[in-house]
Amino acid sequence: MKFSTLFATLAIFATSTLALTDEEALIARIRSEDPAGAPDILKRACNYNTPCKGYGWSVGLHCGDGAYGCVKGHVYQIGSDTNVCDYGVRKSCQQCGKLSC
Repeated sequence: MKFSTLFATLAIFATSTLALTDEEALIARIRSEDPAGAPDILKRACNYNTPCKGYGWSVGLHCGDGAYGCVKGHVYQIGSDTNVCDYGVRKSCQQCGKLSC
């Protein structure tokens, strides 16, 4: 096996291992922030094609409040890169506007 092939294989392995670690960290953070709602969110796909801007929100989960393109009753995740992701409707966000009532 050539050195360049070995190096490329190791780079791919390292990248996939880091991505898995990032995903596991994200799941752990979601579970720590909201243990009751975490299983529900983890089953759903995240929609990054949202008009919600999440202005003033910190990194983590937030209920939409109807401002800046965010739908009231939806749960959003703000990433460290300030990307906003819409997980859709969440019962507690609809009922009381919070992650848990």
